[in-house]
Amino acid sequence: MRTKRTGYLMLALAVFLSAVMPIAYKSGDSVNPVSFSFYISMVGLLGSGAIMLAKGTYGEIVDYFTDREHMVIMLVVSVLFALQILIFSYTTHYISASLLAVIYRSWPLILVLIAPALLKEKVSKWGVAAVAVGLLGTAVTLVGGTTISISAIAVPFVGMVFLAAVFDALETGMQKRYHYELTSSLFIYNLVAFFIFLALALYYGTLGGGSLGLADLGSVVFLGLFQNVFLTFIFIMAFRSTKTSVASSAFMLTPFVTMVLDYFLLGEPIIPAYVVIALSVVLGLVIERRSPKGSTYIYYTADDDDETPMPAIYDVTSAFLGTKSESVYDAMRGRGRVLAFYKRMGKVSPNLPQYLRLIDSVNPRSEECQLYTNARRNPNIHQDQLDSVRGITKHDKYDLLVIGVGDPWIVEKKFAELHTGFWKEIDYENRFLPVRISDSTAVHRHIFRKKAQ
Repeated sequence: MRTKRTGYLMLALAVFLSAVMPIAYKSGDSVNPVSFSFYISMVGLLGSGAIMLAKGTYGEIVDYFTDREHMVIMLVVSVLFALQILIFSYTTHYISASLLAVIYRSWPLILVLIAPALLKEKVSKWGVAAVAVGLLGTAVTLVGGTTISISAIAVPFVGMVFLAAVFDALETGMQKRYHYELTSSLFIYNLVAFFIFLALALYYGTLGGGSLGLADLGSVVFLGLFQNVFLTFIFIMAFRSTKTSVASSAFMLTPFVTMVLDYFLLGEPIIPAYVVIALSVVLGLVIERRSPKGSTYIYYTADDDDETPMPAIYDVTSAFLGTKSESVYDAMRGRGRVLAFYKRMGKVSPNLPQYLRLIDSVNPRSEECQLYTNARRNPNIHQDQLDSVRGITKHDKYDLLVIGVGDPWIVEKKFAELHTGFWKEIDYENRFLPVRISDSTAVHRHIFRKKAQ
C-alpha cells in the first residue's frame, strides 16, 4: 500500500512539475534567451554532476566516448536536448506559456509516426487516426478569420514549438532505442548543452550581460534542477509504481493544469484556441491508448532466409528502465532490448516442466542474450517488472511468459527456437494441446491434429 501511495504521489508531482515548466520559461522572458539557456544548463550540469558523483557512475562516461556509436548517440540526443531549451527560452518571449504547453504536448503523437523507423514498431490504423485527430485541432486554429484562430503573429512561434516537440519525440525514441546508465547520461546531456550555450553566449556577447532578478533566478534554478535532472527520475518512479494506463492518462492533464496556473500566476487569459488544441491532442492520445493492443514489434530477422515460425513478440524494455540487476543492465546497454512472448496455458499444465527444460536448454546466459520466465523466481526480475510486462502484453496470469534481454537479433533467434520446440517437440509428441492457443501458434493447430490422426 505504501508503494502504491508513493507511486501516486510521484505521479502527481511529475504532472505538476511538467505543467509548471512552461510557466517558469515565461517567467524568465526578461532575460536574453541564450543567456537564460546558458544559466539553465549550468545549474543542470552542477546538479547532474553531483548526483553522478554521489552514485559513483562517472566511469560510464569513458565507455560512451571510447565507442564511436555510443558517442554519436550521446551527442545527437544532447544537441536535441539543448535545442528544446533554446526554443522554449526564445518562444516564450512572444507566446504564452499555455500555448507552448498545448503545442508541445503533441510530441507523443509524433513519436507514433517515427516509431517504425526508430523503434521498429508498427503503426496501426488506430495510431494514424490518433495522430490525425491530435493534430487536427492545431490545424484548425491556424486557419485565420475564425473565433478560434491563433493570432497570425504567433504562427511562426507555434511552428518552432512544434519543431521542439519533434525534437523531443526523436530524443525520447533514441533513449528508448539505446539504453544507457541514467545519471551519467544526464550529465553528458547537460555538459554538451552547457558548452553549446557557452559558445553561443560568447559569440553574441550575452555572457554575463544583465543581472538576474529574483523571479528569473528562481526560474533558472527550477528549470536547471527539475527539468534537466530530477524530473527524469520522478517520471521513472511514477511509471514503475503505478499502472501505465493511469500514468499515461494523468499526463494528458498537464496542458490544462498549465492553462490554469498561467491564468492565476501570470494573468494570461485562457483562449478558446488553446482549449481546442489541448482537447484534440488529448483525444488523439486517448484513441492511441484505447486502440486494440497487440504485438507491434517489427522483427530484425524478418529479412532472413530462415522461415522458422516466429511468436508474437512484444518490446517490454520500458518495464526494466532503472533496473538494479547488473546482468540485465549490462545486456540492455547500448542497442540491447528486453523482448517477450507468451504461450497460452491453462490453470494446470502437465507439460510445464518440459517447457522449462527446453528454455534451459536454449538459454545462452551471456551478455548478448539472457532468458527468463514468470514460472520461476529470479533475483534479476522483480514482480513489479512482471506486472508492467503483463500490462503491455495483456497475457493471463497462468500463461507462460518468456523474457529475453540483450541483442534483439539474437533474442529473436532464441524465441524462434523456443517457439518451434514448444509446438513440435512437446505439444505434438505428447498429443497435448492447451485449451487456449495464442494467435501466433494457431496456424499450427491444423498440423498437430492432422499428424495426430
